[in-house]
Amino acid sequence: AGEGAALLNLATANRDHTRYDAAEVLYQEALTIGRTLQDARLQDLTLSALGTLRILQQRWDEAELLLGEALRLQQARGDTYAQVETI
Repeated sequence: AGEGAALLNLATANRDHTRYDAAEVLYQEALTIGRTLQDARLQDLTLSALGTLRILQQRWDEAELLLGEALRLQQARGDTYAQVETI
C-alpha cells in the first residue's frame, strides 16, 4: 500500500506541473495496486485524483464517472469526510 501511496503522490506532482501523460500512467499504477490489495481508501483517493485530472483536461463525462465511483467507495466505508472532499 505504501508503494501505491507513493505513486499517487508522484502522479499528483506530475499533474500539478501539467505533465498529464506521466500523471495518467502513475495514477493507473496506483489504482491497480489499490484494487489488487482491495484497499478502498487508496482506490478512492486515486479515483478522485484521476477525476481531477479529467476536469483539468476538460473531459467532463469521464470526470463524473471517476468521481462517482470514488464517492460510492467512500459511502460504503462511511467516510463522510472523504465524500465532502470529493464533492
